[in-house]
Amino acid sequence: QKIARAFLLPACMLTQAIYPHNVRNKDSRFAMRAFAGLLVISILGLIVLYCLAPLLVDVMGNGQLASAIPILRFFEIYIFIEICSIFCGTPLLVAWGYSKPFNDSVFVATAGLLLMYGIFWCFGINSMYCFVAALLISELILLAYRAFYCVKYKIITIN
Repeated sequence: QKIARAFLLPACMLTQAIYPHNVRNKDSRFAMRAFAGLLVISILGLIVLYCLAPLLVDVMGNGQLASAIPILRFFEIYIFIEICSIFCGTPLLVAWGYSKPFNDSVFVATAGLLLMYGIFWCFGINSMYCFVAALLISELILLAYRAFYCVKYKIITIN
């Protein structure tokens, strides 16, 4: 997860950089071009991460965590979804003045994550893959919620 978080930093920095521009101009064409650029950079970064996963896990785990490589690769899907949901959040919803749906999305996704963890606890499920899948699903919930409101408020237009 620490490796995955490190790969999220450039995306977070880019969204912070374009936030003031979006607040001032509310230019959805600029936002969509920035999003497209972010997606291209993210995909390239994730390809690099996929290729470097064995080396990174070997270095970080002192050669003893080879079983973490598939988990890191599973986290790559999570990273991509999180980059999309981050972009739909502050640089779009909040910048356009819709902070309530942004805040609500965090509560809904957290409730979904806690519900899944509760189900795991009740049924004695203790698999790392299940916990990563729960994170992935909660991030999908977050993205779907934010994307819905971005389309609803015409911040993002679907042609």
